[in-house]
Amino acid sequence: MLARTHRQWFYHLLPRTDPSLRDHILSALETVPSAEPLSLTVLSSTPRRTGSLFPYSAHVPRCLEREYFVTLGSRLESGSDDGVSNSTANPVVPPPLATEKPSRPEVLISALHAYLYEIPSSSTSILYISKVDTSGYAPPTARSSTHTLVTAFIEHFLLPTSRPSRIVQVCLFARSQGQYLFPNSVRSGGKRVAGGLKLCQWWKGVFEAVTTRVAAAEGAGGQQGNNKEGEKISLRYLLPSYSAAEAAGMIGRSRVTLPPRLEWAYAPPFPDSIFVPPKGSDEVRVARCLAWSIPALPDDPKTRFLDELVHDHLPRQAEDKSKRTTEVRKQDDDEKVDTEQGGSSEGGQGVALLDANVTEALDDVTPAHRSDKPRTTTRDRAQERKETDRKRAQTALSRVSVDEFWERMGFRQECSSGDVTGFFHLSLESPSTQGNVDHQRDSEPPSHLNETVSSSATPL
Repeated sequence: MLARTHRQWFYHLLPRTDPSLRDHILSALETVPSAEPLSLTVLSSTPRRTGSLFPYSAHVPRCLEREYFVTLGSRLESGSDDGVSNSTANPVVPPPLATEKPSRPEVLISALHAYLYEIPSSSTSILYISKVDTSGYAPPTARSSTHTLVTAFIEHFLLPTSRPSRIVQVCLFARSQGQYLFPNSVRSGGKRVAGGLKLCQWWKGVFEAVTTRVAAAEGAGGQQGNNKEGEKISLRYLLPSYSAAEAAGMIGRSRVTLPPRLEWAYAPPFPDSIFVPPKGSDEVRVARCLAWSIPALPDDPKTRFLDELVHDHLPRQAEDKSKRTTEVRKQDDDEKVDTEQGGSSEGGQGVALLDANVTEALDDVTPAHRSDKPRTTTRDRAQERKETDRKRAQTALSRVSVDEFWERMGFRQECSSGDVTGFFHLSLESPSTQGNVDHQRDSEPPSHLNETVSSSATPL
């Protein structure tokens, strides 16, 4: 059974919800055979402008960020048989009254944390699955609830009626850990932590299920030789430090029949630039640069690598600047000493004459003359320093090609710690904008969810 409940006391964190997303997930969860009532909570922030997606690009595109947090709950299973049969379709029951005390407490069984970025200049949206985790309290009959929850969540942003933009890209980094969103959940006896390879296989199945359902609803073709009148769908995955043959042998074949002309490509995500810099800017001189080809997603290994590439280059510039500043200060001190020694014969008379001359000069300056000089505020100076830092960072990233970036990614600790990790990417491009976005693009929300720890999540 599926109880349509919504946690009102969470509204102070994120006052905005997406009813169409919640209804879509609810309809999908109704097919989960569960002997216990399931409760769904969908929280979303209002869209806000952000410049953190491309922090090292000299040209910052207009970007909107929206945060999602979805939880699935259930009552603890009793030791005795409650007499409820497991059916394939669960009727919807009304939520219990506030005065009623349930015989068994309700606990969260799974949760999902994601970000949605929209770039209007390129008609592109990026759905980043940050974390997915389970608590280990899921009823045995509802083990597939997490898979259904994640599949329905991603599918919502790919359907024509709810697609946020013409191009939608879904990405994530799969890395097995004991816990992400539920602290100490690994100590519960019911949680089964999947290994790295099994986790990658699980996410591969999720992307295939989403693609199959979206393609069936739209009649879309595959990635090469797509139907010109339909959507173009592409699937990409990469297991760092493994070759294509090794990855294919480990991850196995597809469990479902993919749409015609659609195959998995063993390649890194984001094959094309997310946005195109304006004409006349310095960015157009470079075909592809990491500054605008790899988005800096929250708590993501790609972002940490970009930060290191920039910081490895900027400290040398800061050190050189510090040396130059020290030399200038030393020269100023030497000139000051020479001046004091040269004017010692006249005592303080020279200083007094100098002060008098300066006072007369200041008195001759009228307010009109002073207003002609442009004034720079603290905000202007901070903006200039920020633009200068962005240009320096972009110069540092331009020294590393995209291919070299992904080759070196396989040697980083997060990707070569002994367990299998994987990058997964799904791209859908429609011929025209069919999205039905119901949020305000120019709003500036006052609040949002606090970021949690880690990156991808363990579903089982």
